[in-house]
Amino acid sequence: MPMRRVIALGVIFATLSAARSEQPAELMVTYLERYHRLAERDVESRMELAEWCADRGLLNQQADVLLEVLSLQPGHPVAYERLIAADARRTRTVDPQWAEKLARLPGEGFHLHHSAHFTLICETGVRDPATTAQAMEDVYRQFYRRMRSLGLKPMPPAGRLVGVLFASHQRYRDYLDRYEAAGDLPVSGYYSWRTNRAAFFDDRDNPAFASVRQEIAAVDDRIAALRAELNAGSHALSPSLMQAREQLKRLQQTRRDMAARLEHVAAVATLAKVRHEVAHQLCYNSGLLQRGRQYPFWIVEGLAMLFEQPGPDDADDSQWPPVNRHRLASYAKAQQAGRLITVPELLAVRPGAEQNADSLSELYAQAWALACYLARDHPAILAGYIESLSASETSRDGGAHALRRLEGVERLDDRLREAMRRLRDESAQEDR
Repeated sequence: MPMRRVIALGVIFATLSAARSEQPAELMVTYLERYHRLAERDVESRMELAEWCADRGLLNQQADVLLEVLSLQPGHPVAYERLIAADARRTRTVDPQWAEKLARLPGEGFHLHHSAHFTLICETGVRDPATTAQAMEDVYRQFYRRMRSLGLKPMPPAGRLVGVLFASHQRYRDYLDRYEAAGDLPVSGYYSWRTNRAAFFDDRDNPAFASVRQEIAAVDDRIAALRAELNAGSHALSPSLMQAREQLKRLQQTRRDMAARLEHVAAVATLAKVRHEVAHQLCYNSGLLQRGRQYPFWIVEGLAMLFEQPGPDDADDSQWPPVNRHRLASYAKAQQAGRLITVPELLAVRPGAEQNADSLSELYAQAWALACYLARDHPAILAGYIESLSASETSRDGGAHALRRLEGVERLDDRLREAMRRLRDESAQEDR
């Protein structure tokens, strides 16, 4: 398709987007007039128009024009950074017809929650979807900051990214069976490059916490029985009733403590997997990885796990990635049991149905450890590896071309284990 035709379609979309964003009509008319005066391959005039858009808050239009600049001159000295800045500040427009279809996708009982860059399809009963959306936006911001600090240039997604948040674990599994063909994979979150959607459920309904919920229900039954006993009592000051009141107070406190612990653990687990799946989504929508291609397990999962924990302030790249204590503990457990595999084995591993939950968790921990070590100590090598994956026939050679990038790290097994020992020592020091 000729470039001007592509641009014209972009202008129409930008105009409609601006109208929905209630941009002044006169401002949009001026923008369109300036845009249509652009010469076919005039980079300088496009940069001037992008600056004009920025001054007037037309962030979507600014981003569109800067994308054209980069298509004409990929190595432009400032266009990329200005594009990323505009993308970070803008709110993606929402097409009403698209939103209406999306809300009906999983079935009845869902509504939409929009943030700047994401649309979250929420099951009725989900608590505080704004917190989930905020975590997704935090990953978005961290992803573009941290990948650029490695020396990579991820591009903004083509449009809004979609997540599906379930209150019910069963409805989550039904969705995976219906749309993602995920089979019986024991996953609590799932990003599909086929549908380009991320799906997750609230861990308050996680089957792993079923025993805790049953204990709380048993306490509820005991509380109800004591209340019935107290209501039936005729002598309020009788020793038995006074004893029942004290027991009721203790049970109520126990119930509050149990519920608070479950609430905290479930909230942390939910946000960690949301961040993980959104990181997958961004890798495949920013050009770092290509949808439909197979990549080594360790890099796909390792990159996602770098974002499971909230990162440090933007200004501090030296402490990124943050220590993922859950993954670090799994790594230490595997090391103590003598179950760590070598780095060459990790680079080639493809987990399958033969892995149980424990062995799979240990493989994930080792993938995180390698990605974390390289991001902290050898960012240029990690970036070169990722770039080489895109240039190699990954599905045919297992990324062998990209693996040569890691040859610059001598004694990689020893260095990785030493790095994880240092992180354990640092974490222990922080806990004192």
